[in-house]
Amino acid sequence: MAWFDYWIENIKGDSIRPNTIRNYKERFEHNIKKCIGNMILSEVKPMHCQNVLNQMKDDYKSSTIYQTRITLYCMFSDAVENDVIYKNPVTKGIKHNIGKEPKKVRALTIDEQKKFLEVAEKSSNYNQFAFILQTGLRTGELIGLKWSDIDWEKRVIHKEHVFLCRKGEPTKNSAYDTSLFKLCDKAGIRRFSMHVLRHTMATRCIEGGMRPKTLQVILGHANVGITMNLYVHVTEDEKFKEVERIESALKIV
Repeated sequence: MAWFDYWIENIKGDSIRPNTIRNYKERFEHNIKKCIGNMILSEVKPMHCQNVLNQMKDDYKSSTIYQTRITLYCMFSDAVENDVIYKNPVTKGIKHNIGKEPKKVRALTIDEQKKFLEVAEKSSNYNQFAFILQTGLRTGELIGLKWSDIDWEKRVIHKEHVFLCRKGEPTKNSAYDTSLFKLCDKAGIRRFSMHVLRHTMATRCIEGGMRPKTLQVILGHANVGITMNLYVHVTEDEKFKEVERIESALKIV
């Protein structure tokens, strides 16, 4: 489908994050192209878009199917905006909540986090572990980070530059994970991988009252729905705290 290439290069261009561009391209190449790639844009109907998602349900998680729906909707929405087609075929009736159930995201409890940091403090990778717990960076982003990516005045990290440094090559976490497992055993807590540090940071943010939209921007998710699905889960303690916080408002009699 020539429209997708034109859309990515000339309409989206530099207006969205490199990570979002990459997600769009992956979903098109792996899932959309084989179903409707040879169709004329104006001939694509809702049933064809639904078929794209249906073809994924046995092999993909529902979150990935949702991302595919977003890709479809956005590319057709801009086609409507530019008078290429009259109507977006990705209607409200298109179902995306199909596919495999996503694995539950694990985050360290506050007690586990304290125990881990106490043991990790003397390790050679302590600064990296603590940095991810404070910023939520992915391991690949951390490894590709340069001093020039940090704006000290505004106190921000430009992750777009980090992705460019990686040149599209995925970064393996195995070396870090081996170190983590040893530290977990020493701390007497269940073993976890590097990605759990990112999840832990996100969970602390939600527990602290950060808005999901703000967290979405920090984590670099393509849309807030991904953030909501992954991180809007709270502990029993947090549930009680939230109810107590609005207790006076609930007393209407």
